[in-house]
Amino acid sequence: RGGPLHEPPVCGRDEVPGREDQSRPADDITQRVAEACVGKSRCQLRDDLLGDAGLAKEVLLRWTCRSDGAEHPIVSEAELPPLPLRAEGNVIVDASGTRFRITGVNWAGMHIDGAPAGLDRTPLPRIARLVKQLGFNVVRLTWSVEGALRNPVLDERLVAANPGLRGLSTLAVMDATIQALRRAGVLVWLDCHTLDMGWCCDSQDCNGFWFNERYSEDHWVEALRLLARRYAREPAVVGMGLHNEPRRLCGGRAWDGQGAFCNATFFEAGGAGPPCVGLL
Repeated sequence: RGGPLHEPPVCGRDEVPGREDQSRPADDITQRVAEACVGKSRCQLRDDLLGDAGLAKEVLLRWTCRSDGAEHPIVSEAELPPLPLRAEGNVIVDASGTRFRITGVNWAGMHIDGAPAGLDRTPLPRIARLVKQLGFNVVRLTWSVEGALRNPVLDERLVAANPGLRGLSTLAVMDATIQALRRAGVLVWLDCHTLDMGWCCDSQDCNGFWFNERYSEDHWVEALRLLARRYAREPAVVGMGLHNEPRRLCGGRAWDGQGAFCNATFFEAGGAGPPCVGLL
């Protein structure tokens, strides 16, 4: 769901898909890649350099920066507004009574594969600071009930640009993301985007209600409670969306037939309801 469909071959270890002669080890291109790329800001991998590995559909390279594992310069934390926020009539004010106008941006990805998008390309603190520099003061951070309750360890390719996040679970990466946003002076709104991990939104994805065949209403409440308790003392978290875009459900496969099958009759008493159920 959002991740690669197959594992790419590792240089010198795996057999190369599509090569007729599998009797000898896979072509080890490590040294050739090192000569072409190490110490350079960019490099080009030509077919003649890749050799047999060029027959594969995907070659995985990992860039290691000199700063990886080294001490990073300390960046002073930006200040958050006086908290907590509250409503006064039709406006939101901070703890000092000053009007707080929400200028928010959506940061998706975690509801799809467990990690906010972009951590495979850019260090987390840099993304958080960029959000602030662009003038936003609140991030809507999406998550799923499945991700919160299962809390899987993430594929390290999802956080390839953040070595310190390798081997961590979904919730641990959420912790780190919220902390980075707080240090940048950005508040967080936790958005329960989906029940199942995967793309949103489609009338046939079976995620339009707060329950489905896989996750009950009790599961949904459990996930909300889990995150509410987890971040009760985190000042940057100022709100939570209970469920994203309530909508009708229709039987079939979402995303032009590529998604999982949605059994809409599950939502009707007796299991014999109409093709679509709920909101219009």
